[in-house]
Amino acid sequence: MLKKRSLTIIVIISIVIALITLLVGTKTIIEWFISDWKNILYATVVAIVLAIAAAIIIKYFEPKSITKRRTHKKDGRPVLARLILPNNIEIRITEDNNIFKKVWKWLLSLLRLRITEVIKILKREDFQVGCSLDDLLDISRKHFKIIRMDDVFYIEDLESKNGTKLNGEEIKGKGRKRLKDVDGIEVGEVLKVRYKL
Repeated sequence: MLKKRSLTIIVIISIVIALITLLVGTKTIIEWFISDWKNILYATVVAIVLAIAAAIIIKYFEPKSITKRRTHKKDGRPVLARLILPNNIEIRITEDNNIFKKVWKWLLSLLRLRITEVIKILKREDFQVGCSLDDLLDISRKHFKIIRMDDVFYIEDLESKNGTKLNGEEIKGKGRKRLKDVDGIEVGEVLKVRYKL
């Protein structure tokens, strides 16, 4: 950490010295102070702005240790829906806060194009807390996905080995099926979950 700060200070000082050297040219520093006091003021302001910009850029791209990172906020992103496991543990389906995705969706909506986005791909590891290790092996690595199309949610099986049922009906190989509040989803014939808006 100390080395990174030292490097930052060295970069800032180098920028200031380079600016002064460019402005001074062949004149001596004393003559420069007397004759070019406005340039000194401009150079100082520019150096301060560049130093602050350099410090911000370095700080932004500096990798943080796990202990220095901010604590994840559980409800920082809007919860769109939930999957309720048998032991009442929830898998939250949240909206992505990626600004580029939001701008892209906005542009598509201006063009009146249908917006389809995969909200969540449910994998074996997502259900670790909901079933035994033996049953977990009946759930595929990538089992099904939840899709949002024009603010309507759909479920689609991802060619899982043991299939996915929606309200008792097998949906494997049948494309997207619309999800409604409190629909029952059976994952790999071993785990029953409820979809809740």
